Amino acid sequence: MRIKDFKVEKWLNPRDADCKYNLGASCVKAISIDELLELSGEDREALNRYFFETHLHYGAFFGLPRLKEAITATCGEEASAAMVLTMHGGTGANSTVITGMLETGDNVVAVTPNYQQHYAIPEALGSEVRLLHLEKEEAYKINPGRLTKLVDKRTKLITLTNPNNPTGAYMDADELAPVVEIARQNGAYILCDEIYRGLADEYMPSIVDLYEKGIATGSMSKVYSMAGTRVGWAIVREPEAYDILENRRSYDTICNGVFDELIAAIALENNEKMLARARSIVRPHKKIVGEWLAEQP
Repeated sequence: MRIKDFKVEKWLNPRDADCKYNLGASCVKAISIDELLELSGEDREALNRYFFETHLHYGAFFGLPRLKEAITATCGEEASAAMVLTMHGGTGANSTVITGMLETGDNVVAVTPNYQQHYAIPEALGSEVRLLHLEKEEAYKINPGRLTKLVDKRTKLITLTNPNNPTGAYMDADELAPVVEIARQNGAYILCDEIYRGLADEYMPSIVDLYEKGIATGSMSKVYSMAGTRVGWAIVREPEAYDILENRRSYDTICNGVFDELIAAIALENNEKMLARARSIVRPHKKIVGEWLAEQP
């Protein structure tokens, strides 16, 4: 399968290690194990024993149960641990969902701007990709009228990020409701990449809280400051879709690392503290960057 260059990675990755000021970085300042233990109150000696006494066999094939429970605790009552598939990062989650759900000839409606996976992978698979361009005049939010014109009974998947990547615009439950209804009327799935969920003032609902054919992806990278764990996930409400993606995951991932999933579980069990840390870092610095940007041509 030939696929277009991943532009942001091609540009950023060679420069990342050498730049003095990385304005292209997409994660909140990384957290250390020491800081995580202080924040969570986790028993340091117990964690040490786990690290040194654990046999390096495969991790939990369907995800560490403790982690899956912690992931669904960030969602509403519709989500359960049985719906969670842990993946290799958010990129792994998106890739598994898109390649697992789509076939040649399927129709995808992709919201742009967006992370390139959401439209480049379907295109490479031979799917028909219809782009819905977000407009500044509409606050970079989905216009239901324009979406309706792109979605039909052939549409297999609508894909978006919420909050949007890269604009940061986010849609609450009321704003997502017409998007869900359009998908429901046409039998389409919605893939919602929720990797920045929790950073905004309002802790918005997940797509799985709103739609029976919603698939939410996320990871420990952006908001949770733990990109190095490479822990991501997909939450899949519909059993048929879950079975498809569980099988696809076996080809792509098999399982995550035994240490990574435990560290991620500790962080998510302290979700509110982790979000408070992220917001305390982002908000004052966002103001500084905004003022600097306003002075640039």
